[in-house]
Amino acid sequence: MLSITVVLVALFVLVYWLEPRRFLNVYIFGAVFGWCSLLLLVWVLPDIMSESPIIFQFYYVLLFAILPFILLSISLVTFFNGKVLLEKEGRRPRNLLFSAIGVIILVMVIWFLYNSIIQDLSNADEILFLYVAGLVSYGLYLFTSTTLYAILYHYRPIRYTPDFIIVLGSGLIGKKVPPLLASRINQAVAEWRKYPAATIIMSGGQGADELTSEAEAMRDYALEHHADLTPEMILSENQSTTTYENFLYSKRLMDKLKSRYRIIFVTNNFHVFRASLYAKKMKLNGQGVGSKTATYYLANAFTREFIGLLVMTKKVHIAFLIMWTFIMAILFRAYV
Repeated sequence: MLSITVVLVALFVLVYWLEPRRFLNVYIFGAVFGWCSLLLLVWVLPDIMSESPIIFQFYYVLLFAILPFILLSISLVTFFNGKVLLEKEGRRPRNLLFSAIGVIILVMVIWFLYNSIIQDLSNADEILFLYVAGLVSYGLYLFTSTTLYAILYHYRPIRYTPDFIIVLGSGLIGKKVPPLLASRINQAVAEWRKYPAATIIMSGGQGADELTSEAEAMRDYALEHHADLTPEMILSENQSTTTYENFLYSKRLMDKLKSRYRIIFVTNNFHVFRASLYAKKMKLNGQGVGSKTATYYLANAFTREFIGLLVMTKKVHIAFLIMWTFIMAILFRAYV
């Protein structure tokens, strides 16, 4: 077991060192995390089994009682978070994404308890439960691994001097820069003060409900709130409407100024990892820095990012769905 642990940890360290901007790293990180959790269980289990039968039965009952309780508690947390979001951010469906996870968990717990109480389930019912449980488990495993890896990547230190600092736009309220976008601009200026030779690029076009381009509003905000900045230090990219286009059009600006360069891009902390995948796709040499986000907003924001990452890597997940469905179809054929 120790050799497997060493191999898994060494593999993760290697792939993370070579290129942290890969979704494959999430799977390897999840494997390391899951394996270490299994080792912990194997290490603790013999001590429990060596106890008297009464104590062992107590632990056994506690395990199967506490797991549903923990899952139910997580569900309640998601519902509470959804309530706060609706109050602070408005009644929009996207503000209930994290709560949707709670609903899924709650349904699975109730289904599990129902199946545990009702003993005369058919083979078809058991296989159906196993099929759905496998998909939900895969989703929760991937969500946990992605979130933890995104946090790890967010704290990756910058060990080079950038030539450009790109600030990714995130929408305006008319002409006004909202707090979420303001935090990105302020963080970019803080990074620029560390590397004053770098040029700041404000990146963002004009949406249908916006009175000016995000880039121009961001530039005006930066000059108004940071006296040590001058207009010559800032470039504006005012065509992009997505994160991918932020990098695409910013790259065209940078290519005209330098043949070789390194960048830092600034976005909110929950968005850094997914944005880094787009930067890698555009073959940009650099990594991201995350600005702070309100605590109540983080869980739902990470959920939205997770969905975005699933769409970016949909071929892998479709392949898993097909494989799992095929396995369950074989079981269904064999036992039903």
